[in-house]
Amino acid sequence: MKEAVLNGQPRNDVFFGTNVGFNLIGCDGATTEKIRSAAAAGKRVVLYSPTYRPPAEIQPAQALDLDELNNFALRHGLLIVWKAHPKDGIAVQEREALVVMDKNADVYPVMGYADCMITDYSSIYMDYILLDRPIIFFPYDLEHYLRKRGVQHDYNAITPDPKCLT
Repeated sequence: MKEAVLNGQPRNDVFFGTNVGFNLIGCDGATTEKIRSAAAAGKRVVLYSPTYRPPAEIQPAQALDLDELNNFALRHGLLIVWKAHPKDGIAVQEREALVVMDKNADVYPVMGYADCMITDYSSIYMDYILLDRPIIFFPYDLEHYLRKRGVQHDYNAITPDPKCLT
């Protein structure tokens, strides 16, 4: 009988290694620099990384008041990093405390700068757990999402409460 030790995914190595330049291949360089500068200036970095929704459904950018989110971030010394799913078709405009990563860029090298992650049904939170930092679940369309698309496991059993719905 053969045994295997599961010790993570190679994409997570960037969380624990040194800051080697090749880790930034495929990154959004301009946004990465904004994130690094904000972190160095003492701002808390919040990564928002929602999953894909078909165009006919309410998109994350439509579910949030982005101006109010920006104002909240300004009041609390935050930088919100918006990383849309690569298939997302809604363009989000940057604001003073809201930066938008290229949706096709590799988010993993900048996840280490995030003090907190906000997501919904995306499996990205499974990787972020390795950093042992807070995760906020924002399933604003939970009932609709479960009815139309569903998930592999009981959503409430694999994500902690409370959920943020507004």
